[in-house]
Amino acid sequence: NQAWPILRPLLDGFCMHAYTGITGNVGQAINDIVSQVKELQAYLNLQVPLIVSECSVNRYIAGGDGLIDRDATDRFRAAVYRGVDTALGQVPGVEACVYYISYWSETQDINKESWLNTSLPTYYKNG
Repeated sequence: NQAWPILRPLLDGFCMHAYTGITGNVGQAINDIVSQVKELQAYLNLQVPLIVSECSVNRYIAGGDGLIDRDATDRFRAAVYRGVDTALGQVPGVEACVYYISYWSETQDINKESWLNTSLPTYYKNG
């Protein structure tokens, strides 16, 4: 907070991350992500373009290992991402939102962040 008044005039844009842990209700997940963006814009009084440079649907499961369980289906994620696109398209100053999907496994070598080899692109494109 103390540095922000000094940094603000030096910025041409701002990037943020926005995640939701809601994996059972598309509308709530959309609202969760969009609210984070609007709240940060208001809190920082941003007057520069904003990019949500990392956005995803995640569900954190509290436990000793601190792992994140990304259990939402591709269809669910696609619906959330399409809805976030529409909603953020109405928020002045938001220029882009970048989504990813992650697969995590302790037993298999499938740790990657990609839409490749998933049905997510088809669901996103076709609604």
